[in-house]
Amino acid sequence: ESLSIKWPNDIYFNDKKIAGILIKNEIKGMMMGTSIIGIGLNVNQTSFDDNLPNPISMKMITGKDFDLDELLSAISCQLSAISYQLSANGQQQIFNFQFSTFNYTNKLYRYKQWASYEHEGSVKEMMIIGYDQFGRLILKEKNDREVVCDLKEISFKV
Repeated sequence: ESLSIKWPNDIYFNDKKIAGILIKNEIKGMMMGTSIIGIGLNVNQTSFDDNLPNPISMKMITGKDFDLDELLSAISCQLSAISYQLSANGQQQIFNFQFSTFNYTNKLYRYKQWASYEHEGSVKEMMIIGYDQFGRLILKEKNDREVVCDLKEISFKV
């Protein structure tokens, strides 16, 4: 049982969605300006809309109720620490980016596992083998052909 990142923006516990993350970046000239990050986390909810494909909550996993103020404070502290690290000098930024990239790949949902995906109108067995410099997902088909997918070009079948 573990947490993983379902490309591009969901957090999964096993095969169920526990959180989603949305990021809006603003570019200023040739540089990154600001980023706004929204996080939706299923905490104490035990029933979900039938239209949601595979939700789960922290309470469903642990059987415990969580204090929302305490949880928000803990998450805020972690995000502040990460933000501080990213705003450090250039050498530190390079180290953090490489370290984060390594962890991202190892936590990628279905990484190096054969699974079903809908792509170009049909369901195919493919394996995630990584992502490119633009953040697009790279998969391998059974015939060893590599497929690069951007947002909305592929659907995970659970």
